[in-house]
Amino acid sequence: MNIVFFGSSQFAVQSLEALVKAGHTISLVVTRPDKPKGRRLFIHPTEVALKAKALGLAIFQPDNPNTPEALEWLKKTPADLYVVASYGHILNQDILNLPRLMALNIHASLLPKYRGAAPIHWAIIKGEKETGISIIKMIPRMDAGDILLEKKINIENTDTAQSLSEKLEALASEAILEAVKLLEDKQLTFIKQDETQVTYAPKLQKEHCLINWNNDATTIAHQIRGLSPSPAAYTYRKGKMIKIFAAKALDYLETKPAIVLAVSKKIILIGCKEGAVELFELQMENGKRMSVEAFSCGYKIHPGEQWG
Repeated sequence: MNIVFFGSSQFAVQSLEALVKAGHTISLVVTRPDKPKGRRLFIHPTEVALKAKALGLAIFQPDNPNTPEALEWLKKTPADLYVVASYGHILNQDILNLPRLMALNIHASLLPKYRGAAPIHWAIIKGEKETGISIIKMIPRMDAGDILLEKKINIENTDTAQSLSEKLEALASEAILEAVKLLEDKQLTFIKQDETQVTYAPKLQKEHCLINWNNDATTIAHQIRGLSPSPAAYTYRKGKMIKIFAAKALDYLETKPAIVLAVSKKIILIGCKEGAVELFELQMENGKRMSVEAFSCGYKIHPGEQWG
């Protein structure tokens, strides 16, 4: 099948590679423009652009794919199907009308739950027990199209945003191949999303990452795992930010929110409204990411001090 692939982030890379390996023709890869990254602001291409170059595929990087100029460019590349995964733009109807068959979107949640930019993070933050991949027929509304297929996966108690994303990237590559096969075999059954069940996964902001120690320990542990490794949950100690990457909720009867309850070479225990959180990996402002052992030795943490 002749496909134009739209994608930008690492999440989309395995799906692009799977389509190529399955023998489909990727006539064009549309991805976001190169942009500065890191402290030195060196210009970097997207992860999808890097993969497309390695595969020898043609690349188009418009600032906005919905402009008349971009539309005219895309018209030069006829396609049976558009596949969109973590691209970063909602496509307008003029663009969606271009492929001969349709445009399919790969979304990392079980729609209609967690429409939006950060479904993997929010599923963990909200304490979900399962998530998955939805393949939907695209319309010019965010993640609102009819569902062609869904694949489910359990969220483990140890999953972080990174580990769950890696699992979902692999699942997405399986799901899109299955969806394309259904198209080829003309075995299509679409299910409308139940609008009464819609929830959202908005782009993460700094305020989503600040730990509120007046929450219970389980809620805080979910937040830490759901934001790890990036953008990372954080708190403050003596006016300096501490990012926390790994933690576990514990039952703890004698607890005070935001107070260090216990410290040893291998333990930092912080009180919450209910229970306590044991910390495993931390990073002091302007410092390096450390194990709890290295952190507690390097920064002389003491029981009774207050964080937050």
